[in-house]
Amino acid sequence: MLTFVFESRPELLRDIDAAGGGLEAKRSLKATIAILAVVALVVGGGLSLLASSNPDGLEWALFGNAEAGYAENMGLDEDDFGVSSKAADTAAGIQEATSFLPDYAFAENDTPVGTTVSGIVGSAMVAGVAVLICLAGGFFRKKKNT
Repeated sequence: MLTFVFESRPELLRDIDAAGGGLEAKRSLKATIAILAVVALVVGGGLSLLASSNPDGLEWALFGNAEAGYAENMGLDEDDFGVSSKAADTAAGIQEATSFLPDYAFAENDTPVGTTVSGIVGSAMVAGVAVLICLAGGFFRKKKNT
């Protein structure tokens, strides 16, 4: 990804003038952003369907995966793990009632469309946070230079 951005728009990765630094932009900024958006949609929306349903390393280390034939590693119960309190129960109830895509699927529906939407929404959220960080960096950089 960084190689693509460097070759397309080197000034996005370096604090240089692309033409003055001997580097030439091969694509317009709009084309570069459009290509990155399409790649994010394909990876988040399409390749997310190929993700393993087996637990990740941390989850496996804590809970094991008895359904897949693994032993329970630490003897923890995944459903009853954590601190039990009125506040925790209230927070869990709020989360359950307001969760848009619980467990990477639509509520009460376990179709692959939910996984695709989860990947796309996640990609959009990461892109949004990245843009906000860049805008904040630009704001503080301008403030520092004045």
